Amino acid sequence: MPIVNSLDARHAPARPDAAAHAGAPARRGQAAFSLVELLIVVTVIGILAAIAVPQFLVARRLAAERAVIATLKTMVADQQLFFLSPVPRPPSAMTDPGRRYARLHELNSFANSAFGATVADLYVDAPRVRYSMVPLWPTTASLRGRFIIQAAEQSQDKGFIYEVDESGRVVKIR
Repeated sequence: MPIVNSLDARHAPARPDAAAHAGAPARRGQAAFSLVELLIVVTVIGILAAIAVPQFLVARRLAAERAVIATLKTMVADQQLFFLSPVPRPPSAMTDPGRRYARLHELNSFANSAFGATVADLYVDAPRVRYSMVPLWPTTASLRGRFIIQAAEQSQDKGFIYEVDESGRVVKIR
């Protein structure tokens, strides 16, 4: 008989009231968060966001500036290739026998518009950045020995301005 009693005990509910509460909702206060706990969690998330968001914006701005510096260095490398080319490259004049650096629209065309969209043969617009030469339209004689290209951020009043010359040295103006 002890075996039968143990089998009956196995199939019987653990508590006498467990069967009655099997489909019933949880009792009040057992499986819910209190309003105070939710407010604490929201406050902690707010504090973490207040710390993280400014750091994220600084990192994003730094990444944008580094991308502009890399583009300016690529422009210098393409200017050197343009200068060393034994034959004048389109769209420069085929009657120009001397070696010279490219104007900005020529450089962008030489690089298959890799730097952005050429605007009025004076500027190259990329997302949030405008590239230009100093002066805007340099003479052929001045391009025989030097060039200056500037990159200015367009999206902010106090945006950055970087400048590069034929030496490849990038300088932050603002």
